[in-house]
Amino acid sequence: MAERRLPVGYDIAMVGPRWYVAQMTTSGCRPFAPLELDAHGRPQPAANRFPSAIEGYGFAPLAAQVHRLRLRFGVHLMPGVPRQAVGQGLPIAGSPWRCDEIANPDSTCAGNTDMCGVNPDHPGAFDWYRAWLVQLAACGVDAVTVDDIASPDENAGEIALIRRAIDAIGRRIVLISSET
Repeated sequence: MAERRLPVGYDIAMVGPRWYVAQMTTSGCRPFAPLELDAHGRPQPAANRFPSAIEGYGFAPLAAQVHRLRLRFGVHLMPGVPRQAVGQGLPIAGSPWRCDEIANPDSTCAGNTDMCGVNPDHPGAFDWYRAWLVQLAACGVDAVTVDDIASPDENAGEIALIRRAIDAIGRRIVLISSET
């Protein structure tokens, strides 16, 4: 990427979808696959696919290597909160709220069962995104592609919530929205 794309202006090395799933298949999204989560429900890189995560460093070593190549480092996110964290009622880092309290289980992506939506009007929803983005920023993430959220008519509240959380963390992160 650094040799071929950087000269033409493309400077983000992006880790694709489902980086937090250890048991990936080539046949698409395996419904309800177990996710790698921390004690606060935040997705973690699957250590069997990202060796830097084995010692608990997350994406930090990979991001540092990407930065040495003069590229920015990005990750793909699905909006919402992991269903697994909702089912376990995990606490949100730095918040009095739990994942099950902010979830909107009726808001899901048809093609990916990993996450359920959040209620963007719940104060804990901001806490959730802020906690997740703080962790990603600490690893050196420069950009996030948030999938299944590009429709402003349907997702305006959640888009605004994610943008507000990014602005609150103190690190410049590019927000890219896409629709599946």
